[in-house]
Amino acid sequence: MAALLAVPLGSVLDGTTKATASPLPLTSIKPATMSTDEAVAALIEAVAALIEAAQRHSEPADFNAGHLTVGRWEAGSMFVPLADQYTDPVVLEDGTGTITLIEGDVDERISIPTVTETRRAKDLSGSITQTVGDPFSITGETVTFVPFDGNQVPGSVDTIDFKPGEMQLWFKTAPSSDPTKLFDQIRMFQASNSAAVGDGSEGFVQSLGFMLTDWKPDQSQSIAVLNMLPKIKGLEFLGTSTDRWDRAVMVFGVKTPGMGGTNQSMIMFNPDTGRPIDYVEEFHVDRNDSTQDRDFIDMVTRYIAISE
Repeated sequence: MAALLAVPLGSVLDGTTKATASPLPLTSIKPATMSTDEAVAALIEAVAALIEAAQRHSEPADFNAGHLTVGRWEAGSMFVPLADQYTDPVVLEDGTGTITLIEGDVDERISIPTVTETRRAKDLSGSITQTVGDPFSITGETVTFVPFDGNQVPGSVDTIDFKPGEMQLWFKTAPSSDPTKLFDQIRMFQASNSAAVGDGSEGFVQSLGFMLTDWKPDQSQSIAVLNMLPKIKGLEFLGTSTDRWDRAVMVFGVKTPGMGGTNQSMIMFNPDTGRPIDYVEEFHVDRNDSTQDRDFIDMVTRYIAISE
């Protein structure tokens, strides 16, 4: 096993095997200057500006909702097997053979970033090419990468081809262009996928993020997303920033209290096109919370960047 010293460029160690800077920095958000300080009015004003941008920016002639590139930085993307715990062979459903299941755990400190390029046809045929980056620790600790068959291999580039009907999607139906129907579509997904997404507004925003990894929204769908935003309870316009692909963004988010801090789920939009292009989850430590673990740190737990 190769030891991985997960320290970002430009940071230093503080002598306790912790990096003083996060390997994946929190989103630096600049509060926007709006005509009002009232949160709901500011949200509506920001949405209106993005709708106007989307109306001016129609999709290109070669637009394809199934052609998209997605960058992922997610916590817990490394499986750690327990070598002394194996199940008895399990017969495959089609009877063609057996598999042995390996028990283990996920190291939540590890992120293995990937970029996937999807080329999907309407009949669910196509290809997915995945490029795997170097693993790092989201906590800044010195951690160990485990080269296990079930883990993605850093530096690898793999392409999987799919026959008609084979490609799997979180959202099997394209996003609706009607904001009310779109809201119901996402809410139904959230209700039926409780193991993948959370409850309430946080889980709703998470579900929207999942949708964007399946379908690149066209102009009308982007406008529907924007018109739907004010319906999300607790959603705020947080301000402006620059995403991990160096694109200017307008940031909307839901803040949910958690143990020892606040979870912040964000959707980011291109201010020039009105298109949603990022989904981000962060944990912000509350230093005044007496229940928090003293080892808690601010961290990015999921960052998904999406091509237009």
